[in-house]
Amino acid sequence: MISTVECDIEGRNIDEVAELLSEAGAKLLVDTIENIANGTAVYTKQDDSIASITRQIKKTDGMTCFDEAADVIECRIRAYYDWPTVYSYLGDESVKFFEAEALIEETCDGEPGTVSEVDKECFIVNCKEGKLKILELQLQGKIRMNCGDFLRGRKLNKGDRFSLKEV
Repeated sequence: MISTVECDIEGRNIDEVAELLSEAGAKLLVDTIENIANGTAVYTKQDDSIASITRQIKKTDGMTCFDEAADVIECRIRAYYDWPTVYSYLGDESVKFFEAEALIEETCDGEPGTVSEVDKECFIVNCKEGKLKILELQLQGKIRMNCGDFLRGRKLNKGDRFSLKEV
């Protein structure tokens, strides 16, 4: 390695992270080339013990029935924002989730995947730990929309349940 840069990615989706890293990387590249050219670059062997190893992401990695902690699902929604997206089924229709807020202090009042609250602008889903406030989603065959618009066009009740596959 010749140079590194750290960026705060907390709360950002994958598109926002990509934009942040492209800007930081471009600046770092210019500085690094300059350091190489003037002989001040410091070469360091990468510490393999802190390197991340992962596998290729599959479409099914986005499927959820809310059987994880709310903050974990919120992070997945941000990470899988473009593809494969986090999705579940409401009855026989798939629903993709694009923005949500983890309510980790909230106690579940039902099975994971059940709707615990519905108001005019959002709904809240029970998770294994905490709850998830849904803010932006897309119903199968429809355009992506904020939760308030979704709820004005579709009735959702407390107790409705999201599942892993069509029922």
